[in-house]
Amino acid sequence: MTDSCGPGRAFEKQAVGVDRLRATSAFTLDVLARLAPQSKNVTISPLGLSSVLSTLYLGANEPMRKAITATLRVGPGKVEELRRAARLLELASQRDPRRFVSYNGLFVDHRLPLKAGVSDLAKAESQVDLQSVDFNSKADIGGINVLVDKKTNGRIKSILEPGLAPSLVALNAFVFKDCWKTPFDPAKTTNLPFTRADGSKVDRPTMSSNSDLILYGTSGRFVAVELPYVDEEFALTLVTTQHEPAAISGFKEAGPLLSGVGLAQADASLTLPKFGGATDNELLDVLSSMGMKSALASADQLPGFSQGLKLGRVRQKTWLAVDEKGTEAAAATAAVATRSAEKPKSVKVDFDKPFVFALRHRSTGAILIAGYVADPGEGQDVKKD
Repeated sequence: MTDSCGPGRAFEKQAVGVDRLRATSAFTLDVLARLAPQSKNVTISPLGLSSVLSTLYLGANEPMRKAITATLRVGPGKVEELRRAARLLELASQRDPRRFVSYNGLFVDHRLPLKAGVSDLAKAESQVDLQSVDFNSKADIGGINVLVDKKTNGRIKSILEPGLAPSLVALNAFVFKDCWKTPFDPAKTTNLPFTRADGSKVDRPTMSSNSDLILYGTSGRFVAVELPYVDEEFALTLVTTQHEPAAISGFKEAGPLLSGVGLAQADASLTLPKFGGATDNELLDVLSSMGMKSALASADQLPGFSQGLKLGRVRQKTWLAVDEKGTEAAAATAAVATRSAEKPKSVKVDFDKPFVFALRHRSTGAILIAGYVADPGEGQDVKKD
């Protein structure tokens, strides 16, 4: 993380429906819960998943379209909301590529007889870059990985392996890097106890801050804060339990808070451990269990692109580092198809037990990256610039 993050930008609130915000958080928490049954740290990119699935939606048959909307919790005929979010994120990417860059691509094997008009549809509907490649060529596979490396600022080196021979790949890659609106003072960072879900304690490097720019809220047994970045279009929302620590399954009802709903400005005293790490997740089985199983049984799932295509893999890599200066995050997601304001109150919030987090684009409600931190000491080998 560089010392200078450039000039700030005020948050221009958009009309994002509360139902859409809550649906995005519900989807996020469901994926996290299915990936982390043993209460380990896990990080995902909901943005990456929604991007590749909404790209596949363009060519999906009717059962697959219904499965995609159900899995993403957007409801029938609501995929346009995801496309609108993608277009707004593309504008954010163009506005300041030093902070955020996002890319959506559709790579098609040159031997696949693609249906007429697909390229224009992909560009017009979802701002997708469609490219013809030779998936039997190591050079072409390497070229896609070079693109991923570039679009994630070198944080994710590859997403496809040589020898893989798909017919179509929907890809999303992004990198985010910004400073806190109110940075933490490194001199105040000290080792403090963190209580794991099983009740055991461990000392972890923990940051401290007092700020009146923090949004705060409670609901039931949960407490949440939202920390703004220099570019106030983005914010990091964190939710923990008020008393007893919880495994990820215990955060099922925390969706509204994680979406930023019901938060208000507060003069907050905050402690937050530094955290981050890199992950590599296979997500097709997770998505299948969330509503796509029946659609995946078809041998012709994406006839709008070409005949005989079947989704065979959804792979996602993430990279995250949160420290006193700010946040750096990157993710690459590949779906692989084969053929066959009131006065602030004073509050104190200590993230000294497991918590969930979501890096959100506030104008659209899109969640770039999210996770469950069971122990902030895990995965701390990543280093920022």
